[in-house]
Amino acid sequence: MRKLITIFAIPELRRKILITLLFLVIYRIGYSVPLPMVDQTKLAKKMAESSTGAYGQLLGLVSTFSGGNLSNACIFAMGIMPYISASIILQLLAASGLSPYLEKLRKEPNGQKKINEYTRYLTIPITVIQATVAETTRVTAGCGGLSTAAPVTIMGTIAGLSSTQTAQVDIGGKSAAPTAAAPTFSISLPPGTFDLFARRMTAAPVWDRMIRRNGVTVTMGATFNLDFATDGFAPETHTITFQNVSATETTVSFIAVPLSPGSSLWPSRLRT
Repeated sequence: MRKLITIFAIPELRRKILITLLFLVIYRIGYSVPLPMVDQTKLAKKMAESSTGAYGQLLGLVSTFSGGNLSNACIFAMGIMPYISASIILQLLAASGLSPYLEKLRKEPNGQKKINEYTRYLTIPITVIQATVAETTRVTAGCGGLSTAAPVTIMGTIAGLSSTQTAQVDIGGKSAAPTAAAPTFSISLPPGTFDLFARRMTAAPVWDRMIRRNGVTVTMGATFNLDFATDGFAPETHTITFQNVSATETTVSFIAVPLSPGSSLWPSRLRT
């Protein structure tokens, strides 16, 4: 305790300690400020998916040198990685003889001081390059549902429709409504993997036949042939009894597909 009091009694040491503490506070504040246009949840999921293989090992190494901040899109996520990179580059150039000037400078009395100055200068462009690449990767991986890929058009046909029946095909948030007279449909959406869901309606609002395909890969020119007679299934009908419903309240419940073991049903009660 006496030594600590002595340290703070020296103006020069006290000033350096206070400046260091101020920098730590600023860093912690910046660490808690997220970057715009980045979905932190999707970014963390993308980083977890890339944790294996050579690319994942490289990301892990870079994340380690940046204090584990690579998966955290904050304004101070780069950490000290740019300075370390600049220092390594100059030290290798000086020690390997690739730069005769740096090799000669390193042997001079004040040469290391000059190399440290060059390291700080080199840190600036390295920071700009690394931050640009890292931010581009983060926005691509974790932007809130936005896709930079150009949309593609898929084609398909529907079979098993009569003249009095209608159909609806849903995939990737897009829909089409083919009919018996015009069974061909086309949908434009970004490439990727989606679930496809088709429904056939005989008398509104009852869907009597459904088709479901999970994990459909969407690419340019992809075609899908759907047949309600062979591919479809009939929705199950379940009887639900509601209690504790007053005259001014209504209940809403919907079941569209066959229930598997462990499925949950969430009814709603509305007050008017």
